Amino acid sequence: MERVYPILAPYFGGFSFPVDLTTFTDGLEKLFDQDEKGLKDFAFKIFDVTNDKKLSQNDMFELMWYL
Repeated sequence: MERVYPILAPYFGGFSFPVDLTTFTDGLEKLFDQDEKGLKDFAFKIFDVTNDKKLSQNDMFELMWYL
């Protein structure tokens, strides 16, 4: 999860736990109220574990390791 927090932080105004309901729902709205390109970029940031700007076998292995 520590990898995902920085990716989500811009949508939720940073993170401080616990997150109140209004902040949570506003963040989800910002996240999902993007065009298709924005959503693809968001997903790519999550899947590009190695931050090398491409998806590789190593990225998929790292993702499986986290699960």
